[in-house]
Amino acid sequence: MTPILKLLAPLVILSGGFAGAVWLNETAPTVPPQVPETALPLVEIEPLRAAPQTLTVTGHGEAAAARRVSLVAEVAARVLWVAPELEAGDFVEANQPLVRLDRTDFELARTSAEARLAQTEAALQLEEAEAEIAIADWEQHGEGPPPALVAREPQLARAQADVRAAQAALDAAMRDLERCEVRAPFAARVEARAIAAGSFVSPGVALASLADSATAEIKIPIRLAELRFLDLALGADPAPLAVELRAEVAGVDARWQGKVVRTGASLSARNRMVEVLVQVDDPYASQPPLVPGTFVAASITGRRIDAVYTIPRAAVRDDDTVLLLDDQNRVEIRAVEVLQRTREAVLVTGSLTDGERLILTPLVTVMPGMPVRLAEGDA
Repeated sequence: MTPILKLLAPLVILSGGFAGAVWLNETAPTVPPQVPETALPLVEIEPLRAAPQTLTVTGHGEAAAARRVSLVAEVAARVLWVAPELEAGDFVEANQPLVRLDRTDFELARTSAEARLAQTEAALQLEEAEAEIAIADWEQHGEGPPPALVAREPQLARAQADVRAAQAALDAAMRDLERCEVRAPFAARVEARAIAAGSFVSPGVALASLADSATAEIKIPIRLAELRFLDLALGADPAPLAVELRAEVAGVDARWQGKVVRTGASLSARNRMVEVLVQVDDPYASQPPLVPGTFVAASITGRRIDAVYTIPRAAVRDDDTVLLLDDQNRVEIRAVEVLQRTREAVLVTGSLTDGERLILTPLVTVMPGMPVRLAEGDA
């Protein structure tokens, strides 16, 4: 091949390739551009239905006896007898004798006081008789009213005072005799016994500790805002609201019924909560009994509201808004008034209407008017 042909051959090949590419581009079929379809969010819905609802307020507390008392000796004497029931954990009835002390010294004191009273009464009678004689003699020989000394008024006053002192001493002796027998002030369970027969006690020495067995009380702290659900007011006598108490005792799900009797005198300085006092009558009658120290969960029955919507917790956004679906399947954001939250649902009221469609599906990004698709079965 000549040198000229060697130079022209590459140029001819390149020109042919370029011409072929142009021809292919001009003769290729035209494909119209396609816009990718946007996938709309898929949601599940539920029609709204209002229903009457009785609100409940929950809390926790520890059961305790409504009253506790420490029995103490009021006189100095030897213990002669202790009731067999006066043992820790046993029960005693109201006014039941529990401890008897030696009465000997106090019976002697009573006898002495009775004798002293009889002496002073006799002395008073003598003074009254002498005063009558003196007054009669004055009326025969004197002029005007008799003077106080003639009428023996000082002597009469002293005799009358002696009688009153003797009567007071007899009353004190009788009272000491009564204190030789210690009785239960109310039906109770014995918490502790501190004495035994034969021991000597002085005034103020503890004999036993009793806890009321007829009534138990539980202090339930609740948030101040929840008082409106219970129709309770601080410093006012509450209506008798029903309370259900629950606890697990030895593997048994135990329940007791009580009632709200009053609220605490002040708010807690630590958490700004108010204590509601719940009373349970005859706590030992049920099985298992509600013994002091039992930690219980309380459900307090509150107000009844005619129209309340129960909404799943996942359907409530930002604490107080829900998503609704309008007739064009577009999202509407609606604010609601939250009454109460439970573990599974939120009780709300406000600008909702029966039949409106509540969106149950949580949406990460949402805007008012955003179109969505309905899940199969909700369309």
